[in-house]
Amino acid sequence: MSQPFFVVGMGRSGSSYLRHLLNRHPQVALTNESHILDVLSGLVDVYMVPVGDRDDRLEIMGVINPDYGPVILSLFRKHVGKFLDAFYKECFPDKDFTHWGDKLPSVTAVGQFLDFYPHTRFVMLVRDPRDVVCSFMGFEKQRYGDETSRSELFTAEYQARRWTEVYSGLLERIGSHHLVKYEAFVDDPETTIRGIFDYLELPHTAAVFEDIEMTEFHAGQRTASKSKSTVGRWRTELSAEDLAVVQTHCGELMQTFGYLA
Repeated sequence: MSQPFFVVGMGRSGSSYLRHLLNRHPQVALTNESHILDVLSGLVDVYMVPVGDRDDRLEIMGVINPDYGPVILSLFRKHVGKFLDAFYKECFPDKDFTHWGDKLPSVTAVGQFLDFYPHTRFVMLVRDPRDVVCSFMGFEKQRYGDETSRSELFTAEYQARRWTEVYSGLLERIGSHHLVKYEAFVDDPETTIRGIFDYLELPHTAAVFEDIEMTEFHAGQRTASKSKSTVGRWRTELSAEDLAVVQTHCGELMQTFGYLA
């Protein structure tokens, strides 16, 4: 039986680099934020809202006759596996993979997917939210230059709230998982990858480790000159005001993950 697994967590936490390395394994097929779970989750939501009713939380108007909704949902549950198998075979036609999944699906979609695949495994990436905020701000500056004003998506307030929502939701929904801390990943990527392979019960493959220092990949992703210099960057880059905002919103979970004493 094929093994679904998903890389979950917050953006700017090393997920693109991790996906790149994992996909070097001949038995791994990991899509890049295809949001296939989000799409399937949305279909389930549609089936659950009766025709004529409106779900304000989901912003969905029901279109399914309640006489047929359970039949559609039953068939969906029965055949969703075949759909996913076909999807990943189309995306990775040259791979004879045993492990497949996506990176950074929504927390809600992850929770619903467990109803279909309770044996799903999760690799949870986490990074100090103070550095996450700096990385998002650096990404905005790198992409748009100094002239642009900070949009809501790149403010400390927004990203701190988002960080808390993501990790509190994941800890509530997914249960067992393999935790990867960004700081350990950039310090010793080979050990991190070996730990993930052991968790997924995959053989270690030399091709993955040969690609760890792929500088061309890093150049298009990071917002600092060297990956290790991104650890603790908040100490020099984050204003006192933004630091207070992050620690106010994220403090409890920062303690959970060991970022605050």
